[in-house]
Amino acid sequence: MFEIERCSKLNAQNNTNYLFEKSYFCSCFLNQIMSQSRKIIKNFVWLSIAEFATKGISFFNNAYLARVILADGYGKINFAIATVSYFVTFVTLGLNVVGAREVARNPESKVFFVNSIISIRLLLSFFAFVGYFGFIWINNFSDSQTLILIIASLYILSSVFTIDWYYQGIEKMEVLAIRQFLIATLNFIGIVAFVHTPDDVVIAIVVMACSTLLNTLLILIPYFHKTRLFAFNFNFTQLIPIVKDAVPVSLSQLLLVFLSSSSIILIGILLPLAETKLGIYTAANKLMVLLFLPITVIQIVFYPYFSKADELQERQKAYEKYITLNIIIGVFLATFFFLFAENAIELVYGNNYTDSIILLKLMMLIVMMSYISQTAIHPLIAWKKEKQVLKIIFLAAIINLILNAILLLKLDVIGAVWANIVTEIFLMLSFIIIIRKNIQQYPFILIGKILLIGLLSAFLAHQVLILTNSIWISIITSLITYFFIILVVKIITIEEIKGYLKR
Repeated sequence: MFEIERCSKLNAQNNTNYLFEKSYFCSCFLNQIMSQSRKIIKNFVWLSIAEFATKGISFFNNAYLARVILADGYGKINFAIATVSYFVTFVTLGLNVVGAREVARNPESKVFFVNSIISIRLLLSFFAFVGYFGFIWINNFSDSQTLILIIASLYILSSVFTIDWYYQGIEKMEVLAIRQFLIATLNFIGIVAFVHTPDDVVIAIVVMACSTLLNTLLILIPYFHKTRLFAFNFNFTQLIPIVKDAVPVSLSQLLLVFLSSSSIILIGILLPLAETKLGIYTAANKLMVLLFLPITVIQIVFYPYFSKADELQERQKAYEKYITLNIIIGVFLATFFFLFAENAIELVYGNNYTDSIILLKLMMLIVMMSYISQTAIHPLIAWKKEKQVLKIIFLAAIINLILNAILLLKLDVIGAVWANIVTEIFLMLSFIIIIRKNIQQYPFILIGKILLIGLLSAFLAHQVLILTNSIWISIITSLITYFFIILVVKIITIEEIKGYLKR
């Protein structure tokens, strides 16, 4: 519980509309911010280490897979994962977000929420399995694709018992961090040990699915060891309110899954030589998704903070820190990978994926805009604005579906990228409007400054590359220039950095 809440209870325990005196409010608010900052920094460090290590391992894992099983096999696996993700989202039902929020607000009821959410997901999994295998049955997939899809159903089973959200709610990010690293390592070892030729594509999906299942089991062990309490809860009177809260979030997540995977599904259905083209597209897409790692970490860390931020001033303070950090990172990553897309593709996937280069360059527009739009979703959900989020994402999904269907047939694979760019423009503008309404301000000037700095550093890095013909000199130039200007114009100050380090 925040210090500000303790302070308020001293003088207004029964008065929900109590207004603090200015000096008293500031004192309590300062204590709150300092205390919360320590938690944020601690959790950020844990998750950053784990996420970067995990994604680093996954990076090499994907590179190895793409090289060994080639574009055709790589496309088959990613089609299966994209397909099963819809059914996984149905099972999870947005309960991960609602569960984390409620555990953060009501830690004394954490066991009840774990029991209830697992029970709800168990019931939903029956319908998910029926729907998933029905989808496989009615489509005329090849034998190898069918087998890969069947094995991928283990992802649905894993989703029933996943309780990552519990540790997020109690702010025990170290548990998640350690588990993520161990599973990624085991998955990589399994892939390298058993996948050696294009014929091993089925073995690859077996290793990946079993790693996910083991992931779930490992996260359950520390929970049961600590609480020693678990019982299925099929009391619908208790479950219905939870489901009611979760449905808008679930629909939003389902639509986000659709936005992220619809291109993959439609490429697999509409285009000739679908598996190979899917491999080319997903190779670029995997690198793009990797760039969302920082925003994922920041979202997880800040979410409990947003959940507890009830005052307008608290929300403004939290969002300012949140978006500043995201934009600084997002702009740099987008400009950097735009400059070195060719080098990145060749380094990771080899010469067989040169068609992915132009796709990756265009995808950097998506990355830059996503670091603006995605900063809105988690704060709005934490503030119980799920319905507003749902409306925006629903409209975006419709736009994306129509554009994908049109542009894929006219422009081939690159049409999917352009469809996603237009969709992201809509999302960015919509979320800017809705965030501005909820916190009564928006940092347009801040974002503009960071964008200009990013473009300037990218231009200088490009000129250095032409003059020196050295990628590494250009990379170092881009990095130094960008962050030096960030400090000079005081987007963030050295004193602020020192303050965070001291905490």
